[in-house]
Amino acid sequence: GDDDQSIYRFRGAEVGNIDAFKRSWPDVRVIKLEQNYRSTPSILDLANSVIRHNHQKGDLKKLWTENKDIQKPQLYYVEDEVAEAELVAQKIKGVGDYDNTAVLFRTNAQSGSFENVFTLPEFRIPYKVVGALKFYDREQVKDGLAMMYLLSNARDVVSFRRMVNKPARGIGPGAMMKIDAAIDAAGGNCVEGLSHAPLSGKAKEGADAFLQVLKDSSDLLRENKLVDALDHLFRASNLYSYYADMDRKEGRTSQEGSRVADFDTLVTQASQYGSDWSAMTEFLQTLALDPTTVGYLDPSAKGGVTLITMHNTKGLEYDRVFMVGMEDEIFPGRRDDNTQEDIEEERRICYVAMTRARYELYMFSASSRLRWGSVQRESPSMFLNEIDPSHMEEIDNRFKAKLGAKFRFDERYNDDYKSGYGNGFGNTYTSKFGGYGSSSGSKGKYSSNYVNTDNAYKSSYDDDFGPGTRHQGPKPSAASKYNIRNNANAAYRSGTAQDSKPSAILVKKADGQDAPVPGTITYEVGDRIRSEFYGEGQITGKRNFAGREVLDVKFDSGRTGTFASDKVAFEKI
Repeated sequence: GDDDQSIYRFRGAEVGNIDAFKRSWPDVRVIKLEQNYRSTPSILDLANSVIRHNHQKGDLKKLWTENKDIQKPQLYYVEDEVAEAELVAQKIKGVGDYDNTAVLFRTNAQSGSFENVFTLPEFRIPYKVVGALKFYDREQVKDGLAMMYLLSNARDVVSFRRMVNKPARGIGPGAMMKIDAAIDAAGGNCVEGLSHAPLSGKAKEGADAFLQVLKDSSDLLRENKLVDALDHLFRASNLYSYYADMDRKEGRTSQEGSRVADFDTLVTQASQYGSDWSAMTEFLQTLALDPTTVGYLDPSAKGGVTLITMHNTKGLEYDRVFMVGMEDEIFPGRRDDNTQEDIEEERRICYVAMTRARYELYMFSASSRLRWGSVQRESPSMFLNEIDPSHMEEIDNRFKAKLGAKFRFDERYNDDYKSGYGNGFGNTYTSKFGGYGSSSGSKGKYSSNYVNTDNAYKSSYDDDFGPGTRHQGPKPSAASKYNIRNNANAAYRSGTAQDSKPSAILVKKADGQDAPVPGTITYEVGDRIRSEFYGEGQITGKRNFAGREVLDVKFDSGRTGTFASDKVAFEKI
């Protein structure tokens, strides 16, 4: 067997068995089959440079091939998961060879953004999800949507019947007959009927708890706190814990694509539409009226791009492969939870994924991702750091790079150049890798011009921004804020903006005026502020979310958003 392709440790397949065989039979002859007939030399060099870190004892197989080279593997740095999906879609659309193309991700939960983008009118890329139900066909996602539908419409009897006793709340057949009669008496209003149903005992307790969840979630929505509302809806209803228990019983973790990870994706996709009640309504209406825009299109019978987890690709091959989500805590997963054996297993998965490509290999690392509706800073995967830079071409497609910043890939290991960008929230973060990393180390020497996303950019672009072309289709997700995405910037990133220039609402500061520093300004409800990208607005709320203080802002343009107060530097006006 091939020890470098042993990737099912979570099912009991131990790579140590191969080593144990050699120890048990010391006279055994090992024959290394190193010639590869699938991939190009550049792809094999890339894969070899990663897997060699699993072979510190000198037992490395080094794959080689007589195939001709096509191009070096390419590594793209992008802003977020939407930019990632859009760039992948552009490249696939440009080639048009859908059947011989695959998008590889670490967990099933990552498929949602690609399903969304592939079905946008400007792309309409046929695809198939292999090895898992499509996102919106999964039981947990259907349950989450049913709760959202019921929250939006108290007369949705189908969603009500699905969820009123799921998870079990002590509401049996007898109690349901009483509830049905009460709903009829209430004119079809399920919530009102449940509140007046003559129940007792556990059924009464379960019904009251269910009603309280809906009421509390509704109150949060009226306060324009969509993310908080959905978080409460899924957790307080015990839906999240129900599937978490199921994951544990099946030995699933976030590494293998847990069911509960899909709630994260669902919250993120809904938050792309805004933060108020109308945003949730629009999201649900999109599902009902045009389901192809959110991933219901099933082109499996006609072929199409393969969306597949890295685990499921073993034994398969494609002309071109897109490896996405190449960030720590995604691939590999949480480093502080991993043993050395876990890391080596993840590295083998990386090796297997890379060697699925025949001719073209593309890798993507995002600087931030939406998780539970909030933007999380991401660091490039440790496996990217293990690649010899000469084996790949690195392209920085992030917004600040397009504004003229230079990313010095040749100095990415130099202590004097830890990060040329910062984290998109305000502070400059440093990283051994040279992208978005940990907070240890010295500031990058190119970071001073980009203190935060809301200061004055010291570049010639200040006077050249035009209106651009707005992105069409469903509202995309946040670019470096909680629930805000600059649509024109998205159009620029995707190459659809007029004259290929970024378009944004920039407020040019007076000469000599210092940009505010994140974390040094105290904001209060009612304060008038100015944002570099979104213009003037007013602080409408100040609250705690996920252990940090966040600000709700309504801009004069009508746009609303939520920001971490210690990561922004709005100018008070």
